[in-house]
Amino acid sequence: MGSKNALATYYTYNKGGAVICLRIGAYEFPKDFTEMNTQDLSAFLHPDDVNQLLVKCIETENIQYEVLNAISNNR
Repeated sequence: MGSKNALATYYTYNKGGAVICLRIGAYEFPKDFTEMNTQDLSAFLHPDDVNQLLVKCIETENIQYEVLNAISNNR
């Protein structure tokens, strides 16, 4: 666990907050999109998916601490 995750965990369980850590994969702004190789595509995060994820993070109740890997289903 990285030091930032450890700090978030400490804050959540000792101060009573809610923290969601997002591990964002290979995201590119649509206007900056370039060709991707197979390795990039395995971690690619489509702009629509990142928007949907952020909305769900905000709207989901009863989350105390979560670490989420943010990638699209590119299979």
